Amino acid sequence: MINPFYALLFLVSGVGSLIIAAIAWSRRPLAGAVSLTVVMLSMVIWAWFSAAYWLTTASDAKIFLLKLIFLGVVVSSPAFVVMVLEFTGHTDWLTRWFYLTLAIVPIAALFLLWTDARYGLFFNRINILDPENILKGGIGFWLAVINGFLSITFSFVLLVRDYFRHTSFRRKQIGLILIGTSIPLALNFISLLKFSLFKGFDITPIAFSISGIFYAYGLFPFGMMDLAPMGRTAVFEKIEDGVLVINRYGYVIDLNWMAKSFMDRGIDDPIGMPMAEVFATWMNETGLHHLLQTGIYRVEVEGPDFYHYDISVTPLVDYAGGVLGQTFIWRDISKQKKSEIELREANIKLKQQLEEVQLLHDQLRESSIRDSLTGIFNRGYMEETLDREFARAIREDTPLSVVMIDVDNFKKVNDTYGHAAGDMVLRTLGNLLVTNIRTGDIACRYGGDEILVVMPDALFEDSIRRAKELAREFSEIIFNYKDTTFRTTLSIGVASSPNHAKTVAELLQDADKALYFAKSDNNVKVHGYNPLEYYPEIK
Repeated sequence: MINPFYALLFLVSGVGSLIIAAIAWSRRPLAGAVSLTVVMLSMVIWAWFSAAYWLTTASDAKIFLLKLIFLGVVVSSPAFVVMVLEFTGHTDWLTRWFYLTLAIVPIAALFLLWTDARYGLFFNRINILDPENILKGGIGFWLAVINGFLSITFSFVLLVRDYFRHTSFRRKQIGLILIGTSIPLALNFISLLKFSLFKGFDITPIAFSISGIFYAYGLFPFGMMDLAPMGRTAVFEKIEDGVLVINRYGYVIDLNWMAKSFMDRGIDDPIGMPMAEVFATWMNETGLHHLLQTGIYRVEVEGPDFYHYDISVTPLVDYAGGVLGQTFIWRDISKQKKSEIELREANIKLKQQLEEVQLLHDQLRESSIRDSLTGIFNRGYMEETLDREFARAIREDTPLSVVMIDVDNFKKVNDTYGHAAGDMVLRTLGNLLVTNIRTGDIACRYGGDEILVVMPDALFEDSIRRAKELAREFSEIIFNYKDTTFRTTLSIGVASSPNHAKTVAELLQDADKALYFAKSDNNVKVHGYNPLEYYPEIK
C-alpha cells in the first residue's frame, strides 16, 4: 500500500531533523550537542526510511525498510539519555560500563529484528505488511518500544528533578527541554493506545523533530540567553568587567560586550569557536591560555600606555565536582595601577624630602653644637656632655679626666701676624685633636684660645701622658702664613675625678689651676692637679 501523504510528512520531518542535527553538530563543543546530533540523525533515519516504506509496494523492500527504521528507533533512546545526562550535569554517570548498559537492549532488539525471519521473535510472525500491524509485534518489538519509553521517562524525571534545583533563569532553559521531551512522550503513549488519527502512521519521528527545536533553543547559549534578555542585559551585558565562559574543551560558551572588545578583528559570532582563535592576539600578548589554574593573574599589555588587568579564573563544576569549563573575568585596573605608581612615587619623593629635612636638621644640630672655626664642639655642648659623663662616672665608679689646653703667646700671634693667623692656629689645633683623641673623647672650644677635652674612663696618669704627647706634636708644627713661618706651644692642665674632684665645678677648677701653673712655668708645659702634691710636674 502506497501513501504519498504519509511519505511527504516523514520526508519533511526528516529534513527538519537533519537541519537541527547540522546546527547541533556545529555547536558540538557544547554539552549535549553531540548526543543531540545523534538523536536527530536517528530521527532522520526513522523518518526517511518511513517515507520510503510508504512509497513502495514490494514486500521484501518494505521488510528491509522496517529493519532500517528500527535502527533509528533503537539508537535514539540511549542517545537521548546521554543528551539529558550531559545537560543536567551528570557527566560522571557516563562511564564505559554505563554506555555498555545502555547498549544492551538496543543490540538485543536489533539482533532479534535481523533474525526475525528465522526465530520470529521481533514481529511475532504477524503480517507486518498490513498497516494495522505496524505498531504490533513480539518480544523484540516490545523490548525496543518499552526501552524507548523508559528512556524518555527516565530523562523526563531527571529534567524535573533538575528543574526544582535551580533558579528561575535556569528553569526557563530546563522548561524548554521538558516541553520538547513531553511531546514524543505523550504522542508515543497515544500511539501505543491506538488513538492515532492516521491508520498505521507512527508519529514519533515527527514529534522528535518538533522537540528538536525546543532542545536546540534550550541547549545552545544563544537560545538560553534569549530566554531572559532583560536579566541578562541588566547583569551580564552592563557589567564593566569582561566576562567569558568556555567549556572544558576551550570553546566559547558565552561572553559579554566588554569581553568582545578583546576579540580579534573579523569575528562576528564567537559562540562555539575555540578561545585560542577568538582571543589569539590577546593571549599572545599576555602569555595566558585557557588551561590556567584557578586563581587571579595580573598581566600588562603594552600600548600607548601600559594597560594592567587582573584576570580571575574560576572552574565550572557539575554536581560531582567534575570540571565542565571555566569562567574568565578580567578587570581593567590601569587607573588603580596608575594611582599606585603615583602614590609610590609620591612616597619616594616624600621620603627624599624627609631625608633632606633630617639632613638639614642634623646639619642644624651640628652647627648648634660645633664651633664653626675649629670644627670641634662648642662650650654649650661641652657643659651638657660633661654633666652627663660625670654622673655616669659616679654611677659606674669609673674615672673621668679633663684636659684644659691653652695656646701660648696667642695674643702675640694675633698682634704680630693678624687674627687670620690666630684663626689658622686654632683650626690646626682642632684638626690635631680630632685625629688624635679617642672615639669616646669630646674636644670642645672652651673660650678664646682655650680648649677642653673630656676623657671618659681615662685614668689621671694616662690623661697626662696623652696630653704631653699632644703638646709635643703641636710644638713641632711649623705655621706658614703669607711670607713668614712661626711656631708656638701649648700649656695643658689635667684633672681627674673622683679622686681629685667630687663635682663638675671642682673638676674644672682643678684643671684650670693646673693650666695656670703650666702657663707660669716655661720649662714644663703639662701639669696635673693633685691635692697631695700641688701642681706636680710631668717630665
